Amino acid sequence: MTPDELKSIPKGHFVVMKTGCHPMQTRLRLFLEWGITFEKEGYTVPVHENMQVHYAGRKELEESILCHALKNVASEKADAAPPQNGEQEMKKEDGHTWSSNDSSLRT
Repeated sequence: MTPDELKSIPKGHFVVMKTGCHPMQTRLRLFLEWGITFEKEGYTVPVHENMQVHYAGRKELEESILCHALKNVASEKADAAPPQNGEQEMKKEDGHTWSSNDSSLRT
């Protein structure tokens, strides 16, 4: 359809386009003619007042990170078993452990 034909479509008529089919012009009835009604009050969204936001400063972030890191180190030391026969036990973040000889470690 040309732009002029689209502009001259009567009220209530629409062009329906589906994938794999040619576009067709059809009449779609208004929702009131189908018997669809809405409540007079309608749906209301609860009002959320503007809340004051507190941003952490650099010192607060550093203290929090150090405190959290020290807690993790302390808990890991408590859970760790002493190494045996010159082997060092290493633990990954996902919880898997593996052992390696001190001689194979390179610096």
